[in-house]
Amino acid sequence: MTIKFTLDPGHYTNYNTGVVKGYYEGNEMFKLAGYLKTALEQYNGFTVVLTKETLASNPDLEIRGRFAINNNSDVFISLHSNAAGASATGVVLFNSLKRPNSVTLANALGHSVAQLMDTNYRGCLTRLYPGTRNTDYYGVLRSAVRSGNVPYVYIIEHGFHTNEKECTWLYNDAHLKQLAETEAAVFAGYFHATKKNTTVISDTNAPFLVA
Repeated sequence: MTIKFTLDPGHYTNYNTGVVKGYYEGNEMFKLAGYLKTALEQYNGFTVVLTKETLASNPDLEIRGRFAINNNSDVFISLHSNAAGASATGVVLFNSLKRPNSVTLANALGHSVAQLMDTNYRGCLTRLYPGTRNTDYYGVLRSAVRSGNVPYVYIIEHGFHTNEKECTWLYNDAHLKQLAETEAAVFAGYFHATKKNTTVISDTNAPFLVA
């Protein structure tokens, strides 16, 4: 089994300031993408590409989404933190209108991330482009589903950088590494992947894993 991931770190250098001094969405999501790539590649059969190799790079939304198509990816996930009023909290995923069967995985990710961050899960949502009935609002999702070969296409908002508690949590490299490990484990569970250098030992009664 091989599962190919395209990770899209949202935005670029010093884009979208948080309420905690020094936090920028673009900077922290680029870090998270690197950590998540490393975490995913610990599993057998998982391969990962990034839509951008440098923090300063800012490919347009069409290019970001098509990157997943061109790399024959199974999963495209665009990494973000959210913005609203200071009281807004929680993790939310957006999936494509064209991928209704991707909700189960989205919910597994959302619940796990929210639990780790000690916040609420706002759900897996779809958003319509104004005046349409079947067009995704978000350009990066629209472009990633232009062909049928990328079955799992998401934006994940890792809490609100306009909320002091959540922004403080995200502005911590150790927490970003925990996020990466948590998300990678969810994908591994969903796709039944095992970690590299892991031996499966089983009998008829008690299968288990030994590192």
